Amino acid sequence: MKYAFVTGSSRGIGFSIGLALLEKGYKVVFNYVNSKTFTDRIDKKYTEDKDFFAIQYDNSNLREIPSLIDQLKQISHSYEIIVLNAGITDRSPFFEAQDENILNVFNCNLLFPTLFLNHSKDLLVNNGNIILIGSMLAVYPHATSIPYGVSKAGINALTKNMVKILEPLGVRINCINPGYIDTDWQKAKKHEVREAIKPGIALKRFGEPEEVAKLAMHIIENGYLNGSILQIDGGYSFKA
Repeated sequence: MKYAFVTGSSRGIGFSIGLALLEKGYKVVFNYVNSKTFTDRIDKKYTEDKDFFAIQYDNSNLREIPSLIDQLKQISHSYEIIVLNAGITDRSPFFEAQDENILNVFNCNLLFPTLFLNHSKDLLVNNGNIILIGSMLAVYPHATSIPYGVSKAGINALTKNMVKILEPLGVRINCINPGYIDTDWQKAKKHEVREAIKPGIALKRFGEPEEVAKLAMHIIENGYLNGSILQIDGGYSFKA
């Protein structure tokens, strides 16, 4: 049996990746923060605590990572796939942003993935895969959330720097930088804001979480992808 762990997987991109892994025959550990109702949206052909598992954990909490690792070990001693997807933002104007909110963004988006990988050696298996979910805002300047963009730029750097660390273990690591994907984050925006974004996307639409999940599956299946940062943004240009 092959196991996968996906953080921030109660909705959006993480949930779609979790479902795609289930379809590929993996036993999937989903991660949620508040509500476990997402399990109702998983096909009834899959059984909880047999085909999939749900762990409650706030990824901005850095103190309990060893406890999270222990929970994962109770389910399986090794994981072929680890997807670190969870992310938060703070859209406060930069000079008005509270220190605590800025720190929470960095904790969840960058420090949690770094510390989790630091503690995860015993979970990894030869020919395993780690996928980090970054953002195109790591590449394109965007004044809406400086902490978000900078923390996601750190994810790109983490991907590159971990290649040599993971090489002796036979584990590949890659990063996906999504653009505007039609998750709850984007659906919460006003209609006129969403419509103003579309002309800057060559395909004139938002992406679907399932399209990001397909890219994640391609990374897993393509054994020569390693240390790559793959952007999926529909042809976005911040100059448009």
